[in-house]
Amino acid sequence: MNKKRILLISANQYTVPYPVYPLGLSYISAYLQNKLPHYEIKIFDLVLQSIDDLLELLKTYNPEYTGVSLRNIDDVNIYSKEYFIKNYKGLIDKKN
Repeated sequence: MNKKRILLISANQYTVPYPVYPLGLSYISAYLQNKLPHYEIKIFDLVLQSIDDLLELLKTYNPEYTGVSLRNIDDVNIYSKEYFIKNYKGLIDKKN
């Protein structure tokens, strides 16, 4: 029997002052693996891999469900505001 596939994407690419582990997705993945043993669940972290790698994974893995985690919508720096919403939207648009 083929398992259904779920892909969880950590869309955060911001690494200042340091990269952040996608803890929330890890919790969700562990919960889903416990509750949905007939699903295969993968986490894709954009801090560790590129968008091209993600697009290739989407083709080869072909998930039934895809979840996207958005860590921050901006860099929370009052002196040099950097907003991430357009990047997140661009990422999600690539899936379609």
